[in-house]
Amino acid sequence: FRSPLLHAIQDDIGYVPEIIYPDISKALALSVAEVHGVVSFYHHFRTHPIGKHVLQICRAESCQAMGSEKLEAELKSGLGVDYHQTTQDGKVTLLQIGRA
Repeated sequence: FRSPLLHAIQDDIGYVPEIIYPDISKALALSVAEVHGVVSFYHHFRTHPIGKHVLQICRAESCQAMGSEKLEAELKSGLGVDYHQTTQDGKVTLLQIGRA
């Protein structure tokens, strides 16, 4: 599924807010549930604002074998956030890539 509209919204404001799903569904001739499904399925789309900087931590087994779990714990502790959260000052969002 490719939607230039979803990409344009995210490129413009940094995320795809759930409040506009009804408008998107009308424009794309999809149900609101289908729009939600697309946005939540593809990791590229976000449903909330992100920080100025985005840190992505690899969670794949190969990354864990190289010590990513230690890095993950240090970043979560140091930033005071978990995955998909943004620091209180809005500067850093922590995301995960790959699955353990």
